[in-house]
Amino acid sequence: MPAPEMLPPEQRRPPKPAGFLFGGQEEPVPPAGYPAPPTGSAPPPMAHRPPYAEPKTPLPQWLVMLGVAAVVGLIIASAVWWKQRSSTEAAPVAAVAEPGAPAAATNAHPLSKLIEISGFRLSEDKSQRASVKMLIINHSTADTGQLDLTVTLKAVNAKSGDTPLATFDVRVPAIEPLGTREVSTPIKTTLRAYELPDWQFIRAEFQIK
Repeated sequence: MPAPEMLPPEQRRPPKPAGFLFGGQEEPVPPAGYPAPPTGSAPPPMAHRPPYAEPKTPLPQWLVMLGVAAVVGLIIASAVWWKQRSSTEAAPVAAVAEPGAPAAATNAHPLSKLIEISGFRLSEDKSQRASVKMLIINHSTADTGQLDLTVTLKAVNAKSGDTPLATFDVRVPAIEPLGTREVSTPIKTTLRAYELPDWQFIRAEFQIK
């Protein structure tokens, strides 16, 4: 019998489809709800391999030492800065506290330890003449009688040899025992009243004539 390829087209028969009715083996049909079996042979599953981890290179010894030196230097610099800042902030506190000490006489006199001057208030009149008001305190139990004083005003941070803010003479009427007296007098100074320091920053010395 000639091969099907040798027959005319009208005598050729199509091949029988596979199946039970046509003499072939019927392919099983999967139940509803299940996926169809894969056609052909599936490739074998690949074995699980852990990811490749590159070995870590240790840091050079010189780089570690450089980092440690930088950290230590930063700590030392911070400590020095904090110390300088603390000393700078503490200086004004000491300067403000110093004027709290009362002005005392600087010469030998029977009343030198019993007279105190405080409450200095500087001002300027319309003619730009500076004046000062102050309070004279008698700490004795006796009348002082009339007092002639020479008063010198200095800044609290003035050094030895610095020019004083002002020097003036004032006559104080008698002060009763344990009493006070407020006096006012013009002063001669090269500074304007607004250029003079506030009362917290003034230190006074005086002599009893």
